[in-house]
Amino acid sequence: AGLPSIVFDAIDTDAPMTDIHAFGEALGKSQDRPDGFVCSSAMGAMSLISGLEAAGLKIGREFDLVAKQAAVPLHWYRREIITVDEDFHAAGASLAKAVCAVIDGTDPASLQVLLKPVI
Repeated sequence: AGLPSIVFDAIDTDAPMTDIHAFGEALGKSQDRPDGFVCSSAMGAMSLISGLEAAGLKIGREFDLVAKQAAVPLHWYRREIITVDEDFHAAGASLAKAVCAVIDGTDPASLQVLLKPVI
C-alpha cells in the first residue's frame, strides 16, 4: 500500500515482557516512531502497548495496533486493539491431516496450508 514497514531486530515476541515494555517506552519517546504496529502474540501486544502508553501515547490516537489473539480476549484489555483470531481447532485439524498424509507417504512440502484469518 506504499507504506514503509520496519522489522525490529532488537526485540521479538519471545523476549521477556519487561524487555518489550522497555522497548515500547523507548520507541514511544523517539521522534521517528511508527504509528502502527502488528504483533504476533497477545502478551507481546500488551507489553508493547503498556510501554508506548508509559511514554505518554494513546492507542487509537497516536498509534494503532493489530494483534493475533489465541486465548486472551484483547478487546477486554483495550477495545482499540484490532484483533485477528487464531483458530486452534482448524489449525489442529490441518496438522492432523498433514501428519496422516506424511505417514501415508505424501511429500511434506506439498502439505502447507494457509487458513483464512478471522478479523
